[in-house]
Amino acid sequence: MIDSMNDFLINKIKLKYENSDEIFKYLTNKSISSFRINRIKTSVDKVNVYLNTNNINFFNADFFSDCYIIDVNDENLLKSSILYKEGNIYFQSLSSMLPPLLYDFSIGENILDMCASPGGKCLLIQSVMQNKINLTATELHYDRYNKLLHNINISNANIFVKNINALDLDDMLKFDVILLDVPCTGTGTLDYYVDLNKEYLDKIIYRQQKLINKAYKLLKNGGVMIYSTCSILEEENEMQENFATKKIGFKKNNFVLKGEISKILEYDNIAINENQIKILPSDIFEGFYIARFIK
Repeated sequence: MIDSMNDFLINKIKLKYENSDEIFKYLTNKSISSFRINRIKTSVDKVNVYLNTNNINFFNADFFSDCYIIDVNDENLLKSSILYKEGNIYFQSLSSMLPPLLYDFSIGENILDMCASPGGKCLLIQSVMQNKINLTATELHYDRYNKLLHNINISNANIFVKNINALDLDDMLKFDVILLDVPCTGTGTLDYYVDLNKEYLDKIIYRQQKLINKAYKLLKNGGVMIYSTCSILEEENEMQENFATKKIGFKKNNFVLKGEISKILEYDNIAINENQIKILPSDIFEGFYIARFIK
């Protein structure tokens, strides 16, 4: 599959990473799939019974016991099951689960998910918090908005959802926490943009910066932004962290990992530096980047 990547992308990865051959291997081979339970509708015990009854091998992620890792060949079987169709489980990559797990949400906080569809992150919050968080989700594109709305409804999640460009939200609105999983090149996943070029990358970077600036305006003083991408390109990650702090006025909000989530420190492909977490593609993780800021 590396043959389908253009030279622009291949060269960028080779120049940035000494272990580029290993990265290419994990980008082009997927052997596992992952999902998490929806605590609003089910429990680990009930899901375990279903998996064991149907002879589906699994193990739980050590950093999040609600998360299950299965062979990719069993994914379609589960997606045809009542568990999935009724919103008892939600398929989501391990890396994508991390941004909301890296913040201790409190009842009464107002949360905004700015680019929410298909809803994995905001649904995870309400699953863990048992629908006790005030959560707003926005999605610009109508087809993606409908997908988000469907996932919210079958999950019984208490989320106020708007079909709107987050950039058009009234600046008078103020939130305690903003999840900003920006549109990106997707170079950390199997769904990378195969025709990536400088012009397209520049457009993506510009859009990301507009969203970062908007998030700053929508946050309360002392509010936290959790920025993330499924990219391994420096322009979308470390350089955007620099933009947020040097140009916009955000301050770094360093990660302090406690309890179950601290297990991610044991993975060789995950690097944590103050307020930034970089995840390189591996046998179970997609490439991902997470940064935390405070206003």
